[in-house]
Amino acid sequence: MSFHEVRFPDKLAYGSRGGPGYATEVLTLDSGREVRVQRWAEPRSQYDASYGLKSLADLGELITFYHARAGAAHGFRFKDFNDFTSASDHIGTPAADDVTIEASSASGQTEYQLKKTYINGGVTQTKTITKPVTGTVVLAVNGTPTTSFTVDTTTGIITAGAAPTAGSTITAGYEYDVPVRFGESLDEALAISRDSNELGSLDSIPLIEIKEEVAHAGSFNYGGAAQVTANYSATLAGGRVLYCTGGALTVSLPNPASGLSSYPLGGPYFYVINGHASGAVTVKEGVTTVATVAAGSAGIVLMKEEGGTYGWVVVGA
Repeated sequence: MSFHEVRFPDKLAYGSRGGPGYATEVLTLDSGREVRVQRWAEPRSQYDASYGLKSLADLGELITFYHARAGAAHGFRFKDFNDFTSASDHIGTPAADDVTIEASSASGQTEYQLKKTYINGGVTQTKTITKPVTGTVVLAVNGTPTTSFTVDTTTGIITAGAAPTAGSTITAGYEYDVPVRFGESLDEALAISRDSNELGSLDSIPLIEIKEEVAHAGSFNYGGAAQVTANYSATLAGGRVLYCTGGALTVSLPNPASGLSSYPLGGPYFYVINGHASGAVTVKEGVTTVATVAAGSAGIVLMKEEGGTYGWVVVGA
């Protein structure tokens, strides 16, 4: 179903319990040793917002919000008061140099996906940011702040007014919300109680983070699709199936330098389909050509690792 670009009431969100989690499978062997398998490349958060209900007025606001979302059918924004900015303490005022979102800009690239990094002990964990808060995003190119950009607050994609030169470092700061939905138990029934002190309560208000939501309407391509008619910077949020009809053009792939923290090995990540009658599609990683997709053919983009270096490979082209 669709996503509603509205925020869960802050006064109900404040005091909520919850946070990020990882689907790590722990296999204990007969010897007592164990094997741990990390199933998710990025965390997924869950919350219980019932702790924010303080009055019948709060309960009435929740009921109205719940009906407008049709239970779990439609997603919405949620402010995690413990982690809602790009600052290193997760709650401070954003600065333009908080997070590196592109370490080496490809020539001609103008679109960049917001992300947040958590660094500790030499390890960097990355989280994709898709719901920045309007008016809070600040950007810098090679350390110099700039206002020559636009922000899609529904996807977290930054579009530069002019393409930075190859080798540029793009940094950003921002506040952001978590895209969530009501949990399945609340979708089945909003079980409310009202006591003698004129207060209302719920046992729990489960909220589940939505990862890469896709509207399901009949048949669809997993991950969405984009029709490409000119040089294009591919992003996971912008569509996995890239149907190119603009003749000879270039598809620039995201920077894979962060490796497993952003892009687990394998895939597929993108399907590049050249639907033009004659022009070839050049698939690039930075300034390096990865593959050329001839007219009438297609290529599947996968992530590889070679000698500790991560990069893209295109098969079938």
